[in-house]
This record gives sequence, C-alpha cells and structure tokens, in this order.
Amino acid sequence: MSLRAAFANIGAARRQHGWRAAAILIRSALRRHSWRHDLFGLTTPRPLPPSAAEARRHHFRFATPDEIADGCRAGVWTPRHMEAARQGERCLVQSDGDALVGYTWVARSPLVFVMDGVYLSLPDDTAYQYWSYTNPEYRGLGYQAARALELHRRLAAEGKRRLFLTVECTNFASLKGVRKSGFEKVGDLHMTRRGGKVRVSLKITEELWCELRRP
Repeated sequence: MSLRAAFANIGAARRQHGWRAAAILIRSALRRHSWRHDLFGLTTPRPLPPSAAEARRHHFRFATPDEIADGCRAGVWTPRHMEAARQGERCLVQSDGDALVGYTWVARSPLVFVMDGVYLSLPDDTAYQYWSYTNPEYRGLGYQAARALELHRRLAAEGKRRLFLTVECTNFASLKGVRKSGFEKVGDLHMTRRGGKVRVSLKITEELWCELRRP
C-alpha cells in the first residue's frame, strides 16, 4: 500500500469511526509484521432493537449443500463457501421474501482457524461463527443482531450456549456490527513475525471464557 493510500485510509477511519480508530490504523501501519484480532463472545443475547422489528417476518434456515453448490454456479457463493459446505460447516441464511438479507457461517469443529498457523480450541458448549454478511440494503437496521439471536437459539438446542468470533482490530465496521449484536470482547490475540520467527500471545480478559486455549 502506498503512503498516500495509507493516509487516505487513516483519514477515512477518523471521519467514520473517530480518532481512536485512526490511532489503531497508525499503530498497525508502524507494526507491519504484527497483527491483532479481538475476541468476542455472546452468552446472553440482547432483545432486538426497535429498528429490527421487521426481522420477525424474516425467514431463517440452514442452507443445504445443494443450495450452496447451485449458488456457487450462479455466482452468489464462492468456491471457499462450497469447500466449507463439503466439510460440514453450516450457513444460516436470513431472507426477506425472495431477497437475501444476510448470512452467517458456523464451524462444525471446536478447533477453529483464526489466522495462518493459529487455531483455538473452544469449550464444548461454544460454537464459532464467521463469514457474517448483511446485504447493503439491509444494513444499519439491527438485522445482524436478529441473525445472531436466531443462531444462538438454534445452537442452544444442540448444547451450544455460547457463540464466539474473532475480528481483526482494524475492521471497524465489523467491530461495530458485532457489538451491536450483543457480543462482548473477551480477549485478544497477537501474532508477530520477525526474523523468520513467529510469536503468538493470547489474552483472555473474561473469567467465563478462560477455557479458550491455543493448542
């Protein structure tokens, strides 16, 4: 990334998300060989905000592998989505009539990929969600929170009472979305590559999530 592009990104972050976001981008730019992911957990979902009242009319379902395959051929999904479906991962789809509102994927295994070379082993009562997407026409209305509420309800019936996800610290839009969905930060994960060596540190700040570990 050029210096001009970096300054443009920092300026955009300041305008959209404030000075703290700009400072995080500056720090990340200065530490080019270091990455940080914030860890979030959801134990008790929040009630839907008034703006998401329409979500009660939405239809939720887990997409079948055949649907993912058909969508991949139509350009709705990508080959990585198809591969995830082949491996048994599930995708909760949220629809408004025939229109796609959004989707969220949930991992099948308790051993989850976070970044290159880094996996986390989750407690048995916890499910890992990832690849959350909301159609631009439906953003800002709390529909992501509705999807998290529905996913939590469905997985609770399978013995998974908590949801877990990770967000790169510079992905400010996603950070805002997961917080609005009721997720709370429970820790962070740092990785540094320097001189051919990799150092990873995991910090859990919430006692209820201390079972998270790096194998």
